[in-house]
Amino acid sequence: TRSRALVGARAMDGTATALLTSCPAKRELHVWDPLSGLVLRTYKDCAAPPRGLAVVDAGHFVAAQVGRPQLHIYSWAREQPTFRCQTPEELRALVCTSDGTYCIGAGCSGRLYLWAIRSGSLLLAWDAHFKSSTALALTADDSVLISGGADALVTVWSLADALACADPSSARGASPTPLWTWSSHALAVTDVAVGRTCPGSLALSASLDGTVHVRELARGELLHVLRAPAPVHSVCLSPCEHSVFAGTAAGLVHEATL
Repeated sequence: TRSRALVGARAMDGTATALLTSCPAKRELHVWDPLSGLVLRTYKDCAAPPRGLAVVDAGHFVAAQVGRPQLHIYSWAREQPTFRCQTPEELRALVCTSDGTYCIGAGCSGRLYLWAIRSGSLLLAWDAHFKSSTALALTADDSVLISGGADALVTVWSLADALACADPSSARGASPTPLWTWSSHALAVTDVAVGRTCPGSLALSASLDGTVHVRELARGELLHVLRAPAPVHSVCLSPCEHSVFAGTAAGLVHEATL
């Protein structure tokens, strides 16, 4: 059975890069050494969905659960969750800010949820999509959140705006306004990614329509439409933002040079 969720992280000693993968069918997580291919640790009874894993900090990561409105928070050093919490609904994707302060979850209803990690408080929930939210990405400076959905939309949000709406002094029921709403895909968006060259980052979205759309995040301009021979399930960008890698339903990874 293929591993379905994958994130890069610092290994348990904080010095080396490791890979964290999830296999929902076996309800297992695995930490891998990418150089040797050896499994460093296995976490059992955890069925994280695609894009349902997020690194909090050098000591912890968080996992959503397939078919359950739950989050499991793990220490890298323990095979059992250190904390389990209920969520308002089943979550399809997670992302944490680089300083480990906030966690954002994408719900099956199309809502996004913003938590303060230290307190566990749900700060804000707002509607982002007409159908299920499927993917999330944050810019390297944590200023902009990108969300993809089964409604074929990509929405772009200011995290500062979301935090302002979460402030108790703000108007009750206030919701952030998207910076951009992109509707160029024909079918559900399966993944989103963003480059690390803020503020001129590229934003990528993958879709079941077999395309990857590449945009300039600051202006929202569509720069490229890359076509794959099968529905695209995942996408990422090289650190220099020169190459795009797309994983398809056929089990192949395709590279395109920008």
